[in-house]
Amino acid sequence: TPFAKSSPLPKELIDAIFSISVGNTSKEVIKIAEQDPKGGQATSYLIFKVTKREPVPVQTLDQIKEPLKASLRESKLPAVIDDLRKNNNVEIFKYDAAQKK
Repeated sequence: TPFAKSSPLPKELIDAIFSISVGNTSKEVIKIAEQDPKGGQATSYLIFKVTKREPVPVQTLDQIKEPLKASLRESKLPAVIDDLRKNNNVEIFKYDAAQKK
């Protein structure tokens, strides 16, 4: 599975994988401990083979502008709304369009 150095994998795992030369296999079994979905501890034992390396494609500002705006809105908007509610007198009114007819 391809991934970049900036992936959300543990740093130790990324360092181990990126230290392997193309065409080679990890010299040691890589052990990873993580939380399983039921809240317990799970251990994985991994062996990697690097088959090729590709440069990360560079995107232009035009290619990432809209996704970046959407991401920032999603991540920042709740905090802005919470801040406005804490620091201002905010009343929430429910509007029922069916009653207006």
